Amino acid sequence: MASTLEGLKTSLSSPSKTVIIVGVVLILGVLILIAGGIMLGIGIHKSNQKEYIYITNEPVKDQSTITPPGGSQSTTTPGSGTNPSSQPQSTLTGNNASPTTPVPEYNLDNATVYSPIVADIVILLDISSATNATIVKDINDFFNQTFQAFNISTGPNSPGYIHFAILRIPGDSWGVALVAADFNTVTSIGLLQMALKNAAADPIYDPPVTAGQTLLNQALNVINGTNFLIDGGYRTSIQNHLAIYVTTNSAPSAADIALAQTLRGNSTYQFMALAYQSDGTNINALTQFVGGPYCVLQASSRPELLNTVPAYKLATKILTAWKNGTGDYFCNTSSIYY
Repeated sequence: MASTLEGLKTSLSSPSKTVIIVGVVLILGVLILIAGGIMLGIGIHKSNQKEYIYITNEPVKDQSTITPPGGSQSTTTPGSGTNPSSQPQSTLTGNNASPTTPVPEYNLDNATVYSPIVADIVILLDISSATNATIVKDINDFFNQTFQAFNISTGPNSPGYIHFAILRIPGDSWGVALVAADFNTVTSIGLLQMALKNAAADPIYDPPVTAGQTLLNQALNVINGTNFLIDGGYRTSIQNHLAIYVTTNSAPSAADIALAQTLRGNSTYQFMALAYQSDGTNINALTQFVGGPYCVLQASSRPELLNTVPAYKLATKILTAWKNGTGDYFCNTSSIYY
């Protein structure tokens, strides 16, 4: 027995065998680390996957007309500078598609057209009792659809492309409009989706939602203040600055309309509005707020909001303002100028 133990000690103390054992252990350790890294990478990949609404259908070839709100017929052209008479359109009543007319599906994932656009876009989101989490989810999907091919970036290393900011405009009882993101914050469409989702009123952590949008005026002063125009990433080197007011039935006040007119006049911002599930009572005020009927988008339901027509109108207006070099959104006409 003693001789056996002595032999075992001798064999284990042999330098060559020790090296072999150590080598095997090291190899097994490396293999385990590699396997763990692969599994971690798969997990990160899955967590970073985002849900996109891709519209790849080409526009329908049949052409009809667009009827502006309460006015005569005119034509709208996509942002390619081509002949208006050759573009696909659908019959619209006001800003809503007629239920008897096939709605075209516009191609919104064309990176060649949309990815070079440069703009500062601030979303003014109504989170009063006029909206809820479901409505904000639909709006989030709408912006995802609209901006899927835009190049969203920010920071000193990304002087071009689209920079986003978001303001939460709660009901009157909250007393303050809240900055959810300035122009230095949103660096991808995934972060835009997350910021919009987080901008909705939280029933657990936020105060109870109430009615009113008197804080819209405060929000307009915020985006016109030092924190935005100097410290918040607003770019004076470009002309394309857009503020989008998103609501249901809320209406801007006379003071809101006057302040928006001032900001449009000095080219600090141009304005558009999305009236989702509106009963129509606020459309006149929204039209005055943005400066014309062609900068007010309407949709009465989720299918209508996501049928690509409203998203196409918004994307084309932004494209036009970028290409014409002036930042003008031509809210009083459906024509495209550049």
